[in-house]
Amino acid sequence: MEPHDSHAAAPSNEPDIHLSLQVLPRVDDERLYPVIDKVIAHIAASGFKYWVGPMETTIQGPLTSLLELVKEAQQICVKEGAERIVSYVKIDYKTRGVAYEEKMAKYS
Repeated sequence: MEPHDSHAAAPSNEPDIHLSLQVLPRVDDERLYPVIDKVIAHIAASGFKYWVGPMETTIQGPLTSLLELVKEAQQICVKEGAERIVSYVKIDYKTRGVAYEEKMAKYS
């Protein structure tokens, strides 16, 4: 799957890392995917490369910025009526940075 890259993100002196985010807002079943779609739309608007999977979305960018996106994802869920949100976050951090291509080239 090719990454989405909606526009260039703000430059940073931090290396790019991968952060995978799964949000599970506690809302009625019929609202679950619409709320998650709003989180994904916010990630898309951030300008960072991202990949949507069936269980999580992976984002590439500086750690500080991506952790802020995690916080914003929680706020979106609350705004959409979730009183509780369970989120799973995975981080792949390398001092020289990580890239989608280095992990996925052999599968393309």
